[in-house]
Amino acid sequence: MGLSITGGYAGDGSMHSPDHLLNTTVRSLSPPPLAVAQSPETLVTMPQAVPPQQVVGQFTCTRPTEDSLSMLGAQTPVAASLDAELRSAIPAYVDVFWDKVDPFYPVTHKSIFERHFGAAPDHLDLLSCSMAALATQFLEDKDHRVSGGRLHAYVWESTKMFTQSEEWSLPIMHAVLLSEYYARFRGRQKESHRPSARFAKLYQMVIDHQNAFTPIPARGDSLSSWKQWVDRESRRRLLAGCFMLDVHSSVYYEQHPMAMHGLDYSSPFTLPIPLSASSRKLWGAPDDHAWGQLVGGCPPVETVGTALSKPLAPETIASMPPFDASILLAASVLSLPRRRSLATVDATVAMAMDGPEFRLATLFSQSGIANTYMALHYTPLHVLLSVSGESWVFNRKVGRATLFSEHRKYLDEWCRSDQAVVAVVFAARALKGLLGLSPGLAADGGVSLVEQMRGVPWRDISDYWGVYVCALICWAYGQGGAGEHGQDDASRRTGLGWILSASEMEPGQLAAWAPSRNTLAVVCLARDVLARDCMGGRNILFADSVGVLKKLGGRDGWRGVATMAP
Repeated sequence: MGLSITGGYAGDGSMHSPDHLLNTTVRSLSPPPLAVAQSPETLVTMPQAVPPQQVVGQFTCTRPTEDSLSMLGAQTPVAASLDAELRSAIPAYVDVFWDKVDPFYPVTHKSIFERHFGAAPDHLDLLSCSMAALATQFLEDKDHRVSGGRLHAYVWESTKMFTQSEEWSLPIMHAVLLSEYYARFRGRQKESHRPSARFAKLYQMVIDHQNAFTPIPARGDSLSSWKQWVDRESRRRLLAGCFMLDVHSSVYYEQHPMAMHGLDYSSPFTLPIPLSASSRKLWGAPDDHAWGQLVGGCPPVETVGTALSKPLAPETIASMPPFDASILLAASVLSLPRRRSLATVDATVAMAMDGPEFRLATLFSQSGIANTYMALHYTPLHVLLSVSGESWVFNRKVGRATLFSEHRKYLDEWCRSDQAVVAVVFAARALKGLLGLSPGLAADGGVSLVEQMRGVPWRDISDYWGVYVCALICWAYGQGGAGEHGQDDASRRTGLGWILSASEMEPGQLAAWAPSRNTLAVVCLARDVLARDCMGGRNILFADSVGVLKKLGGRDGWRGVATMAP
């Protein structure tokens, strides 16, 4: 099999830039509040704040050449100050951050943050705002989400003046990383999913800070020793966080990871990215005295390279801190065999899923994100986005009508390949994990399925994208096959049953399964879950994802690919 798409993709790597594929026309699918004429990163006119009492407690690499999230240049107005009412809500939002974000991404030291220790007040203020912005994305209320957009806009604009110098304070480094994380997956500009220049600068800065790996001499309970150790450990964790965000985004969006001096992504076994397990107890010490009691027995820092050189088993991964498991997952995805080309369909894939390329799936079998990585590894994502979005990819329109026609033909060929079968199996497993699905949900106890799933426990603010692309993979594989559609609860339960069944199958079993292409109900289930969580009108990719799923799940939702069938 081998349909070549001319002019659509360049090179033979597994990642590419959509610039070869698209022009710069801005998509109009998003609702009016998402207009890019005024970005949330530069928002000035602000709605009423939320009262604090409502707050509940294989890759080709490139480097960015400009700050792609600062598209308006000199015309961008200076960010307005936050009003007193929103500022009064920040402490409660920060509490949510410690509860929802920090357990999985422990890059900010809580005790040092709360004690300040001479840090510039304006720097700490920006860090607090960036933490609060992320926290709002875990709250089920439109007003909280709107407040998050305002906080993010304030941080994004305000950090510009502090990132022009060669040396940044730790609070500014943390604020840049957290705001980049927000922008990639909850940003409002059409370029928000791309890495910014300030993130590239931060990433290189923490790579170059080689003394971060120098052990701290044990000197009792010295306050200065504790603060020095926290400073260096914070830089280690910033490096790990930058690495994880870069790889995660590049896989989820099928784009180039960054080319950083000192890191060779093509050789994961050489990566000096530090893990946190050896410092976990020291990091959790509430003060210098408690730290001094522990520092003598601190083991040396382990890196990704040394961890990958040892035998790993699923039990080993499960026993790790979640942060370290995510770092190793990012490194492991770099070890996947490079796909020959995105312009052809490779008919040879191990349907038994027992080759070395499936090691990642074995080690991280319970991870929704890992299964999404595997599903995307066998999927031409940008072609899929083009066809499902009716020629729109990341808020840009495919440049030529003939190219869009080629995309439909190519996707049709992919849908008939073994690669698609393998991708669908992993997509079903990913949906099961990301949505927290279980057989118990299928029982109709008088409560609607979506109501039962209210407050889906997203672990990561990017989880909606994993659900979206996996639903699209299932949709494409269905190619307009029979299935239930609509708003009724029976349709959602049909989708739930399909996911649970498909997730337990091997590719050969799925290919022989009669209902395997009845995937419309899967689209409807994903649509309803995401639509319920997409609040505030501030996240362009999130809103567009819901819009596409609504079209595909409607009565005429298959018209975009109707011509694919022979």
